Amino acid sequence: MFFLGLIHGRPEDEIYTSGEASNLALSRQQLRDTFAHFLFAPITLEHKGIHTAFKTAKSLTSSSFDAPVPATVSAVLKLQAERDPKHAILGEIVDFFEVPSGGFYIVYKIPDELDSIVFMIINGLACGLSLTHYELNHTGNIMPYEVSLCYEPARPHCYTIVGSSSLQRVLNYKRSLMTGRIPDPSLTLKRQKVYIMSEAPELVAASKSPVEEALSTIPDENARKILAERMGDLMRMVDTTESKNVNLTADNKALNEKLSAASAFNFNAEAQAQLLKSQLDLLTTSLGVEKCKKFGLSNDVTHAAIDSGDYNQLARLMDRTLVACSRQFMEMSAQPEAPSPMKRAAAEQITPQTAAVVEEVAEELTAASAPVAAPAMTPEDYLARAMASTARSFRGTRVSGDMMM
Repeated sequence: MFFLGLIHGRPEDEIYTSGEASNLALSRQQLRDTFAHFLFAPITLEHKGIHTAFKTAKSLTSSSFDAPVPATVSAVLKLQAERDPKHAILGEIVDFFEVPSGGFYIVYKIPDELDSIVFMIINGLACGLSLTHYELNHTGNIMPYEVSLCYEPARPHCYTIVGSSSLQRVLNYKRSLMTGRIPDPSLTLKRQKVYIMSEAPELVAASKSPVEEALSTIPDENARKILAERMGDLMRMVDTTESKNVNLTADNKALNEKLSAASAFNFNAEAQAQLLKSQLDLLTTSLGVEKCKKFGLSNDVTHAAIDSGDYNQLARLMDRTLVACSRQFMEMSAQPEAPSPMKRAAAEQITPQTAAVVEEVAEELTAASAPVAAPAMTPEDYLARAMASTARSFRGTRVSGDMMM
């Protein structure tokens, strides 16, 4: 769904010069200079998440820049929306223009699947338009970051006027505003139901444009044809300029995407560098000050090598680190093994009573396992034992008759 609405009235009106919106007034030149930045700027709801996203993107931006690029802020907004859907980007601006009477308008797109948002806009619940911008280095130049849908905008009369599912219908309404066929309503707009183009064709209908009426007053037909041809040439020049602006907008969008990708790459590289520094700090702490000095592993040296991003410096740093670790391991292996702290603690825990019980049990075990002494025997006893053994060996043996005496 496409919508058209006012984001800033005539800067010369009293309401902006000394009235209720004087603290929010932007000059005509400030608004004209931001034409390219408005295109594809995000549409949000009630400024949800934009301030947090701006602070986060600014912290990731180099100190040489006063403010982050809009693409970086939009990327942070998308990341925030994964955690909180209220921070979601609802749409984008597709056109930004100034009418001859002085008002500044935008055409923005809301995806059809966000039917609840479309319903809120059409029924006046979120038809207000509020611009968020940042003044660069206090020079007067501004950078727009988003236009937010709201119930009541801070700048008076900044509301959505019409909408349509066809971009061409909305652009036709824009042309009617530009040519004066429809009066500039920048001082009379109020919160109300948004008209859908197919439901309100009378808004763009007019019998004759001011140019057509002026041409009709010229009696000479040839003069009218010449003026009509000149007007046709002028409109073709306008169309050519608009086509060039579209190409410029596409190039600007591609540049913003490259800047966003570069910012993300720099952020990842910085995170990895900090992680490597912390791990090396832990390692050098275990090696000790003397060994770090000997092998050139002090914090200032290691940090400088990591920050340089030079492969050769990092390779030499890793070589020195491996040699220092190997030397530390060899020295630890050469040292005699100290008694285990657990063994020392167990020995210190034996009380005199425990020692007495252990000795008593040991004596009993020794007495039980000692051999029993054999009784003394006489020669007659040995002879009797030998005869008894011989008799047992012949017991049950048959003797043949040839052997009998």
